[in-house]
Amino acid sequence: MGTQLLFTDIRVAAELLVNQLRGYQVAERERKKLKRTLNDISSLIPVTILMLLPVSAIGHAAILAAIKRYIPFLIPSPYSSE
Repeated sequence: MGTQLLFTDIRVAAELLVNQLRGYQVAERERKKLKRTLNDISSLIPVTILMLLPVSAIGHAAILAAIKRYIPFLIPSPYSSE
């Protein structure tokens, strides 16, 4: 479900970015959504690399738990409980 939400956010952010490049004014709420989506994309890359490491399922769970505890901003917002 989180991946679907992320792709939906990316699609909406791309539309907002195109509108902004065409000269349309974007609202503050839309600007925040665009910024949040760009942060999600940039944080998804390191997490994906860590999850691609050849580690057991328990190792992946431990890595994800450590990321969630010590650097929670690396978890993209569609995958978090907030």
